[in-house]
Amino acid sequence: MKTYIKNIWSSFSSHIVNKKKAVIVSLVNATILTFGTYFMNNCSLLTGENLDLYAGLEYLFGSNENVNDSVLLINIAYDKQIAKKSIDGICVGNTDVTDREALVKLLQNLKAMPKDSSYRYIFLDVRFEAGDETEYDSILFEKIKSMPRLVIANHEDIVLASDKLKSKAAFSDYDITLTSTNFFRYKFLRPKGESMPLRVYHDLYDDSIQQYGWFYFSNRSLCQNTHVVKSVLKLDDEDSQSNNGSSVMAAPYYQNLNKINDLQSLSVLAKNKYVVVGNMIDDKHDTFFGKIPGSVLVFSAFWSLKNGEHLVDFWIGAIFFLLFFCISLSLFSRSPIIERIPWVKRSKSKLFHFCITFLGYSTVLFIATIVFYLCFEVISSIWIPALYFSIQKAYFTYKYMKV
Repeated sequence: MKTYIKNIWSSFSSHIVNKKKAVIVSLVNATILTFGTYFMNNCSLLTGENLDLYAGLEYLFGSNENVNDSVLLINIAYDKQIAKKSIDGICVGNTDVTDREALVKLLQNLKAMPKDSSYRYIFLDVRFEAGDETEYDSILFEKIKSMPRLVIANHEDIVLASDKLKSKAAFSDYDITLTSTNFFRYKFLRPKGESMPLRVYHDLYDDSIQQYGWFYFSNRSLCQNTHVVKSVLKLDDEDSQSNNGSSVMAAPYYQNLNKINDLQSLSVLAKNKYVVVGNMIDDKHDTFFGKIPGSVLVFSAFWSLKNGEHLVDFWIGAIFFLLFFCISLSLFSRSPIIERIPWVKRSKSKLFHFCITFLGYSTVLFIATIVFYLCFEVISSIWIPALYFSIQKAYFTYKYMKV
């Protein structure tokens, strides 16, 4: 085995100019770009240039059988009431909000469930903004404050309706990328505090994400602070159900609040389940997996934390390192590195070798992107590594190497 590896290296390195310098520079490049990939993946603004590619891969290879029977989705799109709207203490008219009387009843019923078959956790993805006032606010906010295992949605651009809600509130916001307004990466630890998925994970597993400079840690391990969330639920809208004659959604699909808001129904539907309350109709986000309700994205983000998908896989990091190292070595090669592959080298087709000359490191990175996604569901940016190598290649070519 050692002899085989040595022969491969000898064949590969025979075309490398200034081997010692090439190895040293390539080790430095691979280290910089491996850590750079980690940092870029934590910066949701920089990774999203290949959304169309990932959408195509999902269309061709994605699974439509996402089933998770541990969650109850409750739709509140049709439960509305009129509230007084005030700005700076001055009433300016009326607005519609989620029916707060119905929410009080829902929480009362969930709390009344038998302890041995109670709910696991409540995700209350409902907006409670200062200035929206109803007659049920006081009792609802007190009920939320006293409710065990519950989190409500907060947003960085609003003020909560009451200080009573602060202990239960976590952020439910997402970032867009520089190249797309679609939802892409979910950020767990936000500048102002924990997100909803991270709060639930923190409460249930006594673990969170801590930031130390540019690095993030969870459960004493290096982790990512952002994650490309893939819905763990298959969810279509009601029109799809009625037009097709039968539901095409994998269980469990959402239940409308006004149809199940009684103790008998909830005791069956919510037994030992995560209860996700949100607008499943109007609050949908464009992703390369399709349109997904925000509440489902929140739950899916929690599920990825629960399964440890945010933790850094050092084997994948090693593959990234090797990839960058080989590409960096190719900068010192007299001929395209792909021509060192035995079956390519043996080919006598002039047209094939002509086409090979166009397969530079950008193509290699593009192919690697596809392989990483299909094999490991890992998504990373390629344009910054490609730009890095392009600049370095130009520098070596015109200043030193003259290759």
